[in-house]
Amino acid sequence: MANYRIRSFNGKCIGAHRLAMEKHLGRKLTSNEVVHHIDWDRYNNEISNLELMDKTEHNRLSGRKNLTGAKLTKEDILIIRKMLHDKIRQWLIALIYNVSQNAISSIRTGKTWSWL
Repeated sequence: MANYRIRSFNGKCIGAHRLAMEKHLGRKLTSNEVVHHIDWDRYNNEISNLELMDKTEHNRLSGRKNLTGAKLTKEDILIIRKMLHDKIRQWLIALIYNVSQNAISSIRTGKTWSWL
């Protein structure tokens, strides 16, 4: 569960994304169910960014080298990096690209898109 927001719930640690999905569905998730972040930003736990799938499907998706579910393109990332270098505020970049500030922060720190 590294790099996920973790919450303590009834004495157990659980990913905030799993808690959000359980609340949305009104039930506990099974051990075979995985909550996928559509925009690949592990800190964006908005229900519209979460997709429920089984482990096999998620492993297949996570094994891909391209980020087909990503909102941002390679070209976007290069422009965002230039904007960050030019000291444009992260909240403004997030607004322009319709992503979370956490997504921009992850780009800045290299947590995401570091391969580009």
